[in-house]
Amino acid sequence: GAGVSIDGAAASNFSTSAGDLTLEAGGSSNKVVVKGDSTSGVAIHLDANEGSSSEIHAEAGVIDLDASAAVEIDAGSGISLDAGAASNFSASSGDLTIEAGGSSNKLVLKGDHASGVAIHLDANEGSSSEIHMEAGVLDMDATGAATLDAGGAIGITGAGVDINAGSGTLELTSSGAVDVNGAAITVDGTSVSLDASDDSNFSVAGNSSSAVTLTLAASNSGSGAGNMALSADTVTITGDLTVQGNTTTINTSTLVVEDQLITLGSGNTAPGTASNAGIQVQTGSTATEFPEIKWKSVQSGDGLSGWHVENYRSGR
Repeated sequence: GAGVSIDGAAASNFSTSAGDLTLEAGGSSNKVVVKGDSTSGVAIHLDANEGSSSEIHAEAGVIDLDASAAVEIDAGSGISLDAGAASNFSASSGDLTIEAGGSSNKLVLKGDHASGVAIHLDANEGSSSEIHMEAGVLDMDATGAATLDAGGAIGITGAGVDINAGSGTLELTSSGAVDVNGAAITVDGTSVSLDASDDSNFSVAGNSSSAVTLTLAASNSGSGAGNMALSADTVTITGDLTVQGNTTTINTSTLVVEDQLITLGSGNTAPGTASNAGIQVQTGSTATEFPEIKWKSVQSGDGLSGWHVENYRSGR
């Protein structure tokens, strides 16, 4: 009618040669206690047949494993932990390590959420905490958008960084400045546009004992010309201007020159080579409507050098 105690002074065995062995504590508030007092080795040993199909089966509303030191689970094959609700696997102190050993094995973290956050890596939100990823190759694939948000700076460092938007648009947006630094910066595109809503600067600031050059060039490898157009209400060039080419055309209603002396025939080395230098005025649309002021080094007939006015309508 009361408790039953079986005490043995040495190693003891309680077994059945056939059939199940059941230890049961009846009653909704009673429990079965299996207790071993070894302080330096195995205290409780649950030994099922080592055949690959044998099981140790524990059924309960809650399974609670508490240990004052490490908890170790070893298996000759895979280990599965399945839960029907939200679960937690944590360490209150020290590191938590999940490792797939072996050179060809991998660690898979998988979330099946179809329309929201499926995998959440949550480090302490303190500004000095880090999520640290080390790999020979880091490959991130997304069928939709990939977003990196940071309360501070985002740094991408590598021996080479390739950002490829495919046939879509690559957009760099900042409410502050966008600073691109490099030994050489190349922008290739079918067309390139630089748009600004305020004063802008496109310059070369050199620090060299030799000259530095900013080159703007337009070329065409096809049959068409390579042209360059500067469009503005006012174009101001600070410094000297050198124009190299066969023809310089100025289409303006007013031409103002501050200099009081204009040099024509620059590069002539002898008086005779300066003949026919001058100014021509178009007064009509035919070849005979271009009166000229020309310099003649030696005028035929009087042998005098000087300025002469010619009008193609009258011949002189």
